[in-house]
Amino acid sequence: MHCVRRSISIGSVALLLGVLVWLSATAQSVAAAQAEAKAVFAGPAARAVVVGSVDDTVRMTLRGNVHPMARAEYDRGRVEDSFAAERLTMILKRSAEREQELRQFLQDAHIPGTASYHKWLTPDEFGQRFGAADSDMAALTGWLESHGFAINKVHAGRTAIEFSGNAAQVAAAFHTEIHRYEVQGQMEYANASDPQIPAAFAPLVAGIAPMHSFRPAPMIEVRGRTRFDRKTHAAAPEWTYPDTDGGVIYELTPSDFAVQYDLGPVYAAGETGTGQSIGILSASNLDLSLVQAYQSLFGLPANLPAVVIDGNDPGQTYAATEAYLDVEQAGAVAPGAKVVLYTSAGTVLGDPLYAAGLRALEDNVVSVISMSYGMCEAALGASANAAWAMLWQEAAAQGITGFVSAGDGGSAGCDDFNTQGFADYGLAVNGYGSTPYNVSVGGTDFYFSSYAAGGSTLQSQIASY
Repeated sequence: MHCVRRSISIGSVALLLGVLVWLSATAQSVAAAQAEAKAVFAGPAARAVVVGSVDDTVRMTLRGNVHPMARAEYDRGRVEDSFAAERLTMILKRSAEREQELRQFLQDAHIPGTASYHKWLTPDEFGQRFGAADSDMAALTGWLESHGFAINKVHAGRTAIEFSGNAAQVAAAFHTEIHRYEVQGQMEYANASDPQIPAAFAPLVAGIAPMHSFRPAPMIEVRGRTRFDRKTHAAAPEWTYPDTDGGVIYELTPSDFAVQYDLGPVYAAGETGTGQSIGILSASNLDLSLVQAYQSLFGLPANLPAVVIDGNDPGQTYAATEAYLDVEQAGAVAPGAKVVLYTSAGTVLGDPLYAAGLRALEDNVVSVISMSYGMCEAALGASANAAWAMLWQEAAAQGITGFVSAGDGGSAGCDDFNTQGFADYGLAVNGYGSTPYNVSVGGTDFYFSSYAAGGSTLQSQIASY
């Protein structure tokens, strides 16, 4: 008996297919629902929360926004004033009144029979109904510009303002310095203290996220290479890894996945995700010819993903394997769905995944977003935790279902069990997925002796679509 463990967010793709089937069977099209919503959601303009003049000398501290690895023992000093601080993001919050209205809308939008049921919003409609007042936006962008920052973009949902400058401007505006930190031989960059903003912006600003170069970890570990026989559909790993029973762990094919999650009846009913679209958030680009080779190897329908790059192209990075896995498995499990990879190079102090996520919201063309990365809440910081909560909240209002990898750490989400034998950092979870507005999915253990016959049958069934 062999134990197969797949501890990645593509464990969520099985659930994802169920969501696709449910959407195709019961929901209005997003476009039709948004057209209807315009008449339903006309309401009063936002009330300004920034009152009076903005006094730069009266400050408040945005606490909880220093990365845990930005420690004195790793500190290698302040960066030069000209150090680029590009694509930083000011995270906005809404008034208590508007937050309550949004929560009520989200509840009603998911309850059949209500006037708001499945009346999903466009990004512009979301911003108009639940975003900050024009005067508040003008006051904040004006203050940033007064400190020399360039405003790159005010996002349509009015939850984020993207701006760029340098380290000297960051120090003057936010009273924090950007330092170099050498951690395990890797040079990183981060703010050395919690940033500050004028107290007048307290009702409007949730934080600045992020201001460090520590990157999210893909929820995958590469063990080795595997040979696949096209004729027998058998995988022969070129490596072994003993489990507690003295067996080995084997690579899985798309048909194996379908057997494990009993997708045969779903495919037999003709539900393959046709008409739906899956957005994959990625910190890496990929080579589409390799995706094409994967689909050909396993007899899958030719259905290459679209690639959307926000800002600069990251190329194939440390997260390339995760990108291939997510795209290939999503296309295998839901062979009729359109897969869209959203990626970004980000910047030294900017999170590429958050940039990709905002782009996916603004494009508003996918019905599902899947994300296979992890960073614990403490490492994300208060501002980034707020940013991701609001991102998934807006996604829910647009009718987009979000899936995030939970990882294998359970309640020890800040620990890396690829390098650690014991948990050191206390109770923690993956901050990307710890919101009420997304589904967080963990790895699954499967125990079996053989299911080659079932796999072969399903492989033919998948390939027939």
